[in-house]
Amino acid sequence: MPSNFCPNCGARLQYPEAEICPSCGVRIRPPPSPPGDLYPKFWTRVIAYLIDTAILAIPSGIIVLILTAGSLADAMNSFSGILNPFSAGTIPSLGTMIPSGSGTMFPSGSYSPDLSSLLTPDLGSLFAPLLFALIEAAVIVLAIRWAYFAYMESSPRQATFGKAALGLMVIDGGGHRISFLRATGRWLGKLLSWATAGIGFYIIGFTEKKQGLHDIIADTMVVYKNRYQEPR
Repeated sequence: MPSNFCPNCGARLQYPEAEICPSCGVRIRPPPSPPGDLYPKFWTRVIAYLIDTAILAIPSGIIVLILTAGSLADAMNSFSGILNPFSAGTIPSLGTMIPSGSGTMFPSGSYSPDLSSLLTPDLGSLFAPLLFALIEAAVIVLAIRWAYFAYMESSPRQATFGKAALGLMVIDGGGHRISFLRATGRWLGKLLSWATAGIGFYIIGFTEKKQGLHDIIADTMVVYKNRYQEPR
């Protein structure tokens, strides 16, 4: 909020928005930046996003590993057994083998082994537990990303760690801090941006206020924090 007094000499300011104190002549407020410099460019936004992605990669990787390690090990062990069907304990004994007239070995009696299931294994049932584990991990990872972006961007910081590292923050169309609900809508808009093969992100470089599709949907903007003055 603009002060009514000069921080240098203490004189009362007739206009709180004054950039220079009329009494001592000291600049008390930086000059306003050109409007175009208020909004970070596309590659600045990309770097901020990559920082956040790197931060989230650690917990996300741990969760994926925990949820899929057991299913992956079971699937690989089962698949290994299929590839080596005559290993010990893999198939039941075929009985006493006797030579046939053509030289092929068959067990005594009329029984002939059916190895078709070994040649065409049911890979669906084999890898189904792993697939379900991957889906479960993906849902949890998405939930973590939603909570991170929605909470951080609606917090008093108004920025994720990646945005804060580059001096950025998120505001609504009126220039104020966004709510958790609006931040959630902004994050869901990112999923739509991904669904458009990234076009929703690319338009940041071409819109006047450097807004992506998710910003337009949620009526938000990303600005440089030190160049922005919140409206009173």
